[in-house]
Amino acid sequence: MKDKLTHLYGDRLLSAKLQRELDGTDHLGACVAFVSPDLPSGSLTAGVGVDPERTFHMGSIGKALNGLIYSSMVTEGTVSGEDTLDKFLPLSGVAAGLVTLESLVTHTSGLPTIGGGRRASFQSRWRLLRKKDPQPETLEEFVSHLRKAPVCPKGFHYSNLGGSALGHALAAADGVSYPDLIANRIAKPLGCPNLYVPGPGDLELSSDVPGLSIFNTSQESWTGEGYAPAGGVRASADDMVIILDAILNHPLPGWTSAFTPLNRTDFESSDGLSHSIGAGWFIQEATGSTGELAWHNGYANGFGSAIVLDLENYRGAFVSVLDGSMQVDTVSTVLSLMKKEDSHC
Repeated sequence: MKDKLTHLYGDRLLSAKLQRELDGTDHLGACVAFVSPDLPSGSLTAGVGVDPERTFHMGSIGKALNGLIYSSMVTEGTVSGEDTLDKFLPLSGVAAGLVTLESLVTHTSGLPTIGGGRRASFQSRWRLLRKKDPQPETLEEFVSHLRKAPVCPKGFHYSNLGGSALGHALAAADGVSYPDLIANRIAKPLGCPNLYVPGPGDLELSSDVPGLSIFNTSQESWTGEGYAPAGGVRASADDMVIILDAILNHPLPGWTSAFTPLNRTDFESSDGLSHSIGAGWFIQEATGSTGELAWHNGYANGFGSAIVLDLENYRGAFVSVLDGSMQVDTVSTVLSLMKKEDSHC
């Protein structure tokens, strides 16, 4: 396997830089997409041990894509931020039904991290240890979690339950399933060749990089329907370079509003910079070397991923690493790759 990881794909300078960033970790492959006006071609993709056309499981970066879709649908009038969940899902008469879409996209709904209480949390961890999909719930089971979920006092609280509820609500507003929402609202309009959401129990495609357990051994694919909007999207570096370029240079209607800060969060970067949240995107305050940075990271099925956008300077990058033991800080890796240390990257 170590020999395989010496094989560099795509742009050789960028893949070599990614390889250096990951030295000393137990990763089993990685890919990168990079967009910048400083590049002669405007964009690059590369891979270490993995071809950029193969898909990685992006985890919670799917929530950032949901934020783009939400912003587009608000702009066109299909939904409103003040719409409540019971307008789209069978939640009449329960607390979760009165939660607004804007509160879901900003993680201020008061919903817990996941549904089902302690029992579901224990089952999820147990399945993870057994190398199974930790959240295999159907849409019906997921809605049952929502119906029973408490809604706590409002304030920032990151919620996979809320993130999934938003995705299913947007899909219902469009009259489609969540996989079709991603296909119709992002993959098809932009021409992303491999971006998709697997259905329940779907076998991996030949283009999919197989996932890893927390022990860096083979693991069952994560294809649960209920929590798919919180992290079920698969994408390749070839897909993500298209998405990065679209956001920075050719945004679809409404997309730019996703990066307008809507609420404060309760965390800071390692160097003390504060964060707000837009529509599904975390916004780090500007520094002397960058403008505001919009970002999201994710972990799922043995893949750690991050996307970072320097909106003011039209630069952005995405990295995904096959890293079951979660050794790699993917946000820091992306930021390092984005530094203007040379004219190439």
